[in-house]
Amino acid sequence: MRSLGVLSACALLLSGCFLDHGRSEPPPEPEIPERPEPEPEPEADVLVSLSSVMLGDDCAETGADMGIADCDGDGCFVPCQQSGMQLLFEVRRLPEILPVEIVEVMVLDAASGEAIEALTPRNPRHWNDEGYVDWDQRLIAVGEERASWDLSAPDWNAIGGGEPWRTYGMPFQVQITLLVGTEEVVLVSDEVYRPADIDT
Repeated sequence: MRSLGVLSACALLLSGCFLDHGRSEPPPEPEIPERPEPEPEPEADVLVSLSSVMLGDDCAETGADMGIADCDGDGCFVPCQQSGMQLLFEVRRLPEILPVEIVEVMVLDAASGEAIEALTPRNPRHWNDEGYVDWDQRLIAVGEERASWDLSAPDWNAIGGGEPWRTYGMPFQVQITLLVGTEEVVLVSDEVYRPADIDT
């Protein structure tokens, strides 16, 4: 009977040893290296500036002659001076073609900064070897792009309080809001004046 007791005890011990091995911790999972963040796409780098602006007439609307000034006699008579603006785009980096959109052209009172009248841009053109030609308002290459637009004329009669001749000495500014791609750009001119029709 003793021998059986010893065998039973040994069996229990062995069984316990096997059970201990069965409860051992599983091996650690291998570490997964973190994926590096993708490099951001390069952004466009475009500098926009206002080259010139003219607050004159709307020669196409009035049907007036845009001929060369007639300087015979004592003075010079200028048939019509078209309102317009010229912008310079300095394209330094251009990952993709960028559209250009003129959102607003606003005439401001230079003294108070108050808005007077919004003008309508039309006839976009850009400069190439042949001069100013029609433009689809897209920036397609690195370099300088010179562009111009005709503008509708301010209502000189209303601005002058029914006396349009009073507007010749008034100082104005022009605020231009445009989109280059999705980036909004706001430009404000220096003081500009309505050009005189007759230079004596």
